[in-house]
Amino acid sequence: MATIVTRAGKGSALTWTEADANFTNLNNSKAETASPTFTGTVVLPATTSISTVSATEISYLDGVTSAIQTQLDAKQTLDADLTAIAGLTSAADKGIQFTGSGTAAVYTLTTAGKALLDDANADAQLVTLGLTASAAELNIMDGVTSTAAELNALDGITATVTELNYTDGVTSAIQTQMDTKAPLASPTFTGTPVAPTAAVNVNTTQVATTAYVITALKDAEVVTATNADISAVESGKTFFLSSATEFVSTLPAPALGLRYTFIVTAAPSGASYTVVTNSSANIIIGQQQSVAGDAGDFGTADDTITFVDGQAVAGDRVDVISDGTSWFAYAQSKVAAGITFTQASA
Repeated sequence: MATIVTRAGKGSALTWTEADANFTNLNNSKAETASPTFTGTVVLPATTSISTVSATEISYLDGVTSAIQTQLDAKQTLDADLTAIAGLTSAADKGIQFTGSGTAAVYTLTTAGKALLDDANADAQLVTLGLTASAAELNIMDGVTSTAAELNALDGITATVTELNYTDGVTSAIQTQMDTKAPLASPTFTGTPVAPTAAVNVNTTQVATTAYVITALKDAEVVTATNADISAVESGKTFFLSSATEFVSTLPAPALGLRYTFIVTAAPSGASYTVVTNSSANIIIGQQQSVAGDAGDFGTADDTITFVDGQAVAGDRVDVISDGTSWFAYAQSKVAAGITFTQASA
């Protein structure tokens, strides 16, 4: 407030200095009409306006703490979708959905629905639903042409998941496939049946394949002409003697476990069948029994076994077994003279 000098009552007049000071003080305490500069707290009347800005509009500045444009630039642009969401009333177990362009509504979220929404993928959702099939497995149903009635036939099935999984990989009607199979009891096969081949010398009710028969027959040989040296690899072999002429078969060197069988299938006529040791070694120890019961031959150090011409008959046989040093021979014949043990060399 400006300081003004006055005179009380009708005192002496103000001096020029005092008057000049009063004008100066009054001038300094007032604002210029053009571009005034105020200090302190400026109070405007409620109806004050500046240019085209009304007093009400000016009052909107009350409470602003920083640049208005900067604050406006940091705000979300007005959007119809956001306005639609802003107009909704939120509540527990509610979700938001758009019902159209710029319109939205809430819907109820059930416990089951929320359990599915937090699953990472379709397979996890199937587990939540209590299914053990994967999405890929369920997609197998895509393109199924079964009718609703046919699928409803599954209702009431008591088969377990494990049992139903047995159908995995089935490519056509199961019953049709089963009808083409042979029964276990008295089956009748067609075409070329195949079975496992049994081991050599197996004596069971197992099926004998052609491979087994051929292998078994390899352990037998029909002798119709001269049978030269018999090898150790032929151990266990049976030789059927059926020759029209004399022949000589030579045993291999003795080795533990070697064994051979000789059986007459055609009686020698005009010549004898003979079996000798290698190198004419006198190492055959044998005995002979005859069906007739007469005394048979007995050998202690011989080198030749003879199926005698005119005496040996079909069915006469000799089994020879080696202990690694000698050959032990056991002969059976119809008559004692049918088989003999002799020493051809001293």
